[in-house]
Amino acid sequence: MIQLKTETEANAVLCELKKGGDFATLSKDKSTDIISRRTGGWLCWLEQETTADKLKQAHLTEKGQLSSVVKSSTGHLIVRLNDIEPEKIKPLSDVHETIAKQIRREKAIDAYYALQQKVSAAATSDNESLASAEEVAGVESSTNWLVHPRQHYRRAEL
Repeated sequence: MIQLKTETEANAVLCELKKGGDFATLSKDKSTDIISRRTGGWLCWLEQETTADKLKQAHLTEKGQLSSVVKSSTGHLIVRLNDIEPEKIKPLSDVHETIAKQIRREKAIDAYYALQQKVSAAATSDNESLASAEEVAGVESSTNWLVHPRQHYRRAEL
């Protein structure tokens, strides 16, 4: 990408490119965008879903294709499509176990939080004992005494 302040400047650079000017050199010399100027116009690999609408409007479909001047909120752009990388789709057999582990982990986390909410609600509604929370959780609580030099603390564990 080469970014320029005015349409006139952009058209002049586009003309130089069409006459065989080097894209990277012109970007380093003329671009008003700090990043593209430093990289010789190289942005990075862009995916169709995440590419800015202004760049999509350039309608670049072939390697080496130059856009016309594209007006953007930051100035006027000239974009060149350097390469197209085919979409990579892995076979289900390669990702099945990873997906299954992720789903099991997410289900376990969901179940944990659901149980936590039920236990909390049961414990809150029964201030006198933990019987309701024990029933909801499916466990028995035990009582331990912690001794501090000045105080005794009672701790309930589920």
